[in-house]
Amino acid sequence: MVEVHDLHIWEVTSGYAALSAHVLVTPGADCHAARLAAECLLREGPGIMHTTLQVDHASPGSHAFDDDGALRRLVQHCADPHGPTHHSLRRDEMAGGDGHAGH
Repeated sequence: MVEVHDLHIWEVTSGYAALSAHVLVTPGADCHAARLAAECLLREGPGIMHTTLQVDHASPGSHAFDDDGALRRLVQHCADPHGPTHHSLRRDEMAGGDGHAGH
C-alpha cells in the first residue's frame, strides 16, 4: 500500500468498531489482494470486523521519496480529501520491487 486517506473509525455500538478508508496501491498491484490483506490486518490486530475500503491504483509519478526516504504525495488523488494522509512505504521497503513490502 502506498497511501491511506479519508480514514474514518467509529463505534457502531459498544465494542463494535467500523472503519472506512480510501487506499492507494502501487500501479499494477492487485487491488483485491491489497483489500483482503488490509481487512485481515484490521481483524487480527485491532479487531475491527466491519470495514469499507475503496482501493485504487496510485497514478504513476504521483508519489516520490523525500531526502529521509519517506514517501510523499506529489499529485492530489481526490478532489476533496479530508483528514491526515498516511504513507506506508519507505525507500528501503521498495528494495524487493513488489511494492507491497509486507503491508
